[in-house]
Amino acid sequence: MNTLCIRAFRTISAAAMVQPEIDALNEVARRPCPFSTFEYLKTYLTFDEYGREDDALLLLGAFEGKALVGFLPLRERRCRWWGLPYRDISFVVTHDTDRPHVVCRPEDELRCGEAFFDYLLNHEKHWSSLELGMQDVESGLNAVPPLSKWRHYGRRFENMPNTTVPLPQSLLDYYRALPAGQRKAMSRYGRRLMQAGHVEAVSCSDPRARHALLNLYLDLEHRSWKEQAHAGIRRHPLRIEKFHALCGGDQPMQLGFDFVVLDALPIAGMVSGAFGDGLHALEMSFDGDYEAFGPGHLLTLMVARRGIAGHYRFINYDGNYSYYKARLGGVVTPTWAIQIYRTFTVPWVKALLGALKRRLERVPVEVKRYNPVRRQLAQQAHGEASEGKSRPLWGPRPARLKERSIFGDAMRTLETEGVPYQLIQGAQLEQLLPFLTRREAA
Repeated sequence: MNTLCIRAFRTISAAAMVQPEIDALNEVARRPCPFSTFEYLKTYLTFDEYGREDDALLLLGAFEGKALVGFLPLRERRCRWWGLPYRDISFVVTHDTDRPHVVCRPEDELRCGEAFFDYLLNHEKHWSSLELGMQDVESGLNAVPPLSKWRHYGRRFENMPNTTVPLPQSLLDYYRALPAGQRKAMSRYGRRLMQAGHVEAVSCSDPRARHALLNLYLDLEHRSWKEQAHAGIRRHPLRIEKFHALCGGDQPMQLGFDFVVLDALPIAGMVSGAFGDGLHALEMSFDGDYEAFGPGHLLTLMVARRGIAGHYRFINYDGNYSYYKARLGGVVTPTWAIQIYRTFTVPWVKALLGALKRRLERVPVEVKRYNPVRRQLAQQAHGEASEGKSRPLWGPRPARLKERSIFGDAMRTLETEGVPYQLIQGAQLEQLLPFLTRREAA
């Protein structure tokens, strides 16, 4: 018999009374996660670019007596289909996240999942559809619970997988463990970049530098394909504000910044977040005019090196593009989405019609092993069908005088204010790389 009692908190301020318990449970959970901390939840809700005024929070706590055993942050949204209204329940955090899950001890995950499903099915009366995405095989929410076919219809299907790179003891070990094709690509592009000019690798995670380095990253993102695709941090003012809020020193996830610099111009950068014994890769971009040099390869190696030096156990690349992230040494974890509909409601009809259409068409699902947005942009601009060929290898490029000046000013400010950062260049950089950097020696 499940002895858990579910309590619903309808506002973030109401749930604040159990904030210490939530964060304590997250620390001992099966997978401690920065996106499950109460502080991140507050920040996400404050600057959610997809938030709506009529969203209703549904923060569920599972209690045994007075003790909080599990926590599940959900929200209810008003939706429409062909003008017909209905209400949908899903996780609060659905993007910029790892696999959402019940915040609890590992031994309590299954019974918390059962108790939350029971509460949602039998006590929350106003919703028509429930979707819990990105559930791995160990999740207590990974299976459709027993349902009455006259009241509910449920289904489970594959969802966005997670890719996490385990970090070994050295950068050489990391490199040797990569697929042969990826090693060849990294060494080829690495030599190409090193021959193009003076290359530097810059990294910093000091709280005093984060806002300035985020602005430096945003300037770089403005020159990347993400600007046209509206796919990066700059895609929405609230998203920019959210990342600035995450720069605060009181955040459980501590942001860090890595840049690859060519002749005093940042051409690739990554924003990552350190939490517990891992790094989370949050955003990455590169200057489109330098794509042919493959600066992302060197950036990936430098981030792995920083993770190893910091004694982190893994780099979590979260979801999307697992075909590519697996080539970076990532372990791909499949996930599933659980959908439950109240029968004879608008989304129930929509789901049945969709299932019928797929059955009749019998069209196999195409697994795209490329970034369709980048490919489309390349085709529009250059008539190219493949990534990485949108610019000639050698030849004139924009001077980027303003951008070089911005980078120089930022570095001088860090030095003036005594903010520590790591700069690797010249012979030191060549010695650190796990491959020969000179073509004649390769």
